[in-house]
Amino acid sequence: MLQFLFKALMAIGALLGGIGLLLPARFEVQRSLEMHGVPEDVYAVVGDLSTWDDWSPFAKKLDPGLMVTLSNDPVGETAFRRWRGPRLGSGELRITRYDEEQGVDFAFQEPQRPASTLSFRARELENKVRMVEVTWTESGYLGWNPVHRWMGLVWLDRHSGRRMENGLAELRRVMKEL
Repeated sequence: MLQFLFKALMAIGALLGGIGLLLPARFEVQRSLEMHGVPEDVYAVVGDLSTWDDWSPFAKKLDPGLMVTLSNDPVGETAFRRWRGPRLGSGELRITRYDEEQGVDFAFQEPQRPASTLSFRARELENKVRMVEVTWTESGYLGWNPVHRWMGLVWLDRHSGRRMENGLAELRRVMKEL
């Protein structure tokens, strides 16, 4: 009986692992929110890493013990934000593209898992004065690990999406104060 149970558990594990390998290796989570402002103002706030504690879900509110180091110039391409904390661990976020008309792109550097990028785009809303829709996208690669792929399917959109929604709501508050 015990041997049968062991074999059944092994078969279920192998089946789940095999299915996990067939799941997508790439992920994308996207959230949008309307707020006051113009695209250039949104990009100025998002592209200034020194303002991230005011609105970002990756801020000290999430991890009060977080130690953050910014590049000498926290704005524009090559600017970075490094952190180390008891809850968030360590990592680095680097601006890879800063275009006042097209948007701002970021890349998480090692040891961040899964490897991912962030992008912010803002478009002016027709028939609404000084209103924009800001879209935050996170995308990345989950690798070959079937557990990571299952987590991407079951957990990533809900978890990251909730953080993104909170961050966009805080960004809306910051934009309203400008």
